[in-house]
Order: sequence, then C-alpha cells, then structure tokens
Amino acid sequence: MRGFYDIGYHYAVSCNGEIFEARDVRFVGSHVLGDNTGKLGIVLLENLAEAGEAWQQEYSRKSLWEKLKGTLDIGRDAVAFDHEMPTKAQMDALTTLIRTLKEFFNLKALGGHREYQLLAPGHEGRACPGKYGMQVVTQMRSAFGLAAPSK
Repeated sequence: MRGFYDIGYHYAVSCNGEIFEARDVRFVGSHVLGDNTGKLGIVLLENLAEAGEAWQQEYSRKSLWEKLKGTLDIGRDAVAFDHEMPTKAQMDALTTLIRTLKEFFNLKALGGHREYQLLAPGHEGRACPGKYGMQVVTQMRSAFGLAAPSK
C-alpha cells in the first residue's frame, strides 16, 4: 500500500451517469505520476482500452525486470477483449461535469492519462484511458474548445 486514503482522481463517472466526488479539489491529485499540480483528474468507470494497449503504451518501455514482474498483467492485456464504449448516461454526465468545472476553474487543456503521463518527469507510459477513452477525450476537447496537454 502506498499510503493513500482515497483514489487519486478528483471525480469518477459511472456507467449509469453518477458523478462521484473522490479526492477533494483542494488537494493535489495523484493520477499523473510526478506531475499533478494544476490538474483535475476525472476517471470514467469503464474499460475503454483494446487488447494490447497496455503493452504498446506501458510495458514495452519497461526494463526486463519490470516486464518479468508484470508478466501476469501483460498476459491479461493480451487477451483483454472485454472493452466497452461509454454509455449515453456516462457521456451526458461527463459533459455536465466538464461544463461545471469550466465555470469554476480556468481550464485550458483536456487530456487523457496517457498524454499527461508522457509529459511528466520520467515519461512513464500509460494505456489509460484506452483507444475508446481517447476518442471521448478528443470529442470533449472539441465540444469545449480545450487544447491538448502540452509542457
């Protein structure tokens, strides 16, 4: 255990459209390893990745020892054909959440975990939010006129 008393995201959106406040926005999140300042974390409670994405985005960059330690996860990723698409209720709730957050915060960018993690110190890869999650990110950027993450 790493000493967390909550999850690293500020909000979570369920498949049936429930929005959960997770970590209080007054506290820095822990969703982007080494680079959380000034970021609000939102997680969709769904598997939006295709099989093999974790290998492509994460494991292929790791050392041999880290690959050996992650063998079980690598194997699961290779056969994970159970991805989903966001539900209409989930998308509606996410839209409402982002619209509300824009009213209270000076949001300039919106990105997927993998985009932010590649910009963070150490450039550790992430598959999250997955191929279909990145489609949601792109759609929300366009809908709200937000930029992609940058340094």
